[in-house]
Amino acid sequence: MEVDVTAWPKWPMCLRAVVFNDQGKVLLLKRNAVTSLFPGAWNLPGGGQEDNETAYQGCVLELLEETGISGQPDGRSHAFGFPGGSGVAFGFRHPSGRLQINAESVEGEWFDPKDLPNPLMPGTAETIEAFKGLYGGNAKETKRKMPSEFWTDSATPFHDLPIFHDRNHSNEDRGTLWRIRCWCTPDGSGKKKKIDWSKYAMFFAWVDPNKKDRFGGYKLKIGDVIHGKAYIVANGVISAAGLIMGARKGVDIPPEDRAAVKRLLGR
Repeated sequence: MEVDVTAWPKWPMCLRAVVFNDQGKVLLLKRNAVTSLFPGAWNLPGGGQEDNETAYQGCVLELLEETGISGQPDGRSHAFGFPGGSGVAFGFRHPSGRLQINAESVEGEWFDPKDLPNPLMPGTAETIEAFKGLYGGNAKETKRKMPSEFWTDSATPFHDLPIFHDRNHSNEDRGTLWRIRCWCTPDGSGKKKKIDWSKYAMFFAWVDPNKKDRFGGYKLKIGDVIHGKAYIVANGVISAAGLIMGARKGVDIPPEDRAAVKRLLGR
């Protein structure tokens, strides 16, 4: 089922991320032994939806928090039920980042969908079944294009900055741009004539190639400076992805640049 993930309604529910790598394997986490429900069972990454986020936003953040992994959304979802509640799973592919599980789990591993471990959380196999047909034997054929085919002059280069995924942090306040400008000047003044524009570009997903030396040439802010260090902000990536998909009236960038920007955000 294809969905507009930016318009998914807000309601409390269980969220699950079904992440396939380029070999067609799915990511599962093993719950710790002290959890109250199904200790030691293997499960898909996920958690509960917060009041201030859509189901899709919550799923992306839970995936980052539990695994350190991000991925490209494939625009599909699967609704499921369980005793006492319901949930929705979102599909992701082309994962990036280093697998780092948090205290909620004791192991994280990639499995062939046809050879899943035991024990599994109830409903896990059925949820994976709903997605694995999207990849299967064709998973290797869906790898990213080579950089020469991938980048445009307007999608900023990929920078492997650390991800800041505090759900309460927004990079849209008025102070964000000033922090970025100060960080990008040698003397911390934030003055335009002293800006290192190559550093400034690290905080945005798109730049007008004809305005690389102007603040107004940069759009889709995805970064921030926090305690003096440059970060990619998870909420900023989600917000930029929503704008690319038309949320809040969208963003004014050329149609031919959108595919490259989407893939940058997916990294």
